[in-house]
Amino acid sequence: MKRANALALLSLLFPLVVSAAGVELPVEGPGLRAALTEKGTVLVVTTPGWDAPTGHLWMLTRDGDGWRQLGSPMKVNVGRAGLGWGRGLSQPPAEARNPIKREGDGRAPAGLFRLGRVRGYGAQPPSGLRLPYAPSTQRSFCVDDGASAAYNQLVDLAQGEKVQWKSAEVLRRKDGVYELLLTVDHNGLEDAKAVVPGAGSCIFIHIWRGPGKPTVGCTALEKKEFERVLATLEPRSLLLQLPEAEYEAARQSWGLPALKP
Repeated sequence: MKRANALALLSLLFPLVVSAAGVELPVEGPGLRAALTEKGTVLVVTTPGWDAPTGHLWMLTRDGDGWRQLGSPMKVNVGRAGLGWGRGLSQPPAEARNPIKREGDGRAPAGLFRLGRVRGYGAQPPSGLRLPYAPSTQRSFCVDDGASAAYNQLVDLAQGEKVQWKSAEVLRRKDGVYELLLTVDHNGLEDAKAVVPGAGSCIFIHIWRGPGKPTVGCTALEKKEFERVLATLEPRSLLLQLPEAEYEAARQSWGLPALKP
């Protein structure tokens, strides 16, 4: 068999492991293909490379006529250490050459994820919001203690109820970055049965501290733009977050559109 034919055969047999150029792709989890064929919105975040702390966000929607891009890309900040393979509708490659998301590594998760619910400081949800909403109080937490039974879960403590963990994020912060936040279903944040201790917790999309100021593992953007994104989303919307080269390979494998500047 000629070398060119052999490479072509390998790319057909293993399309979700590496591309012809050697770009690594995640392993498809159950429901990934079906999720990408549903009508609805997909947020696509790309970065220049695995260690880049900034990137851009596109809003894509799928209907009977195929994919459409909604507006222009928006600037975002991701983890201070860049991206690492996360756990959602896609899973890290079995023998990953690129980073895998771990607790406290400063990386935002790469892959395909369901988007969940919105938390905020207001008693009522923002006008036009179609996602589930709950107000955050000083007793609202996301647990990042890997030894706790509540690891990577949102918890609202009743008055007088004691904490059952050593560390957790308070959802009503003084700096306002969680004035609005959207949960990303990474590592079982929306499904406790899927949680793997130490694989990363409390991943949100939220308001940034400013352009070029990375997060500790979330994805953040300017407040007005985030409000516009939230008003566009419907239940079961998706986040696809990848370095640019990996997105291009996933686009070809998963039938996604080219991104327009």
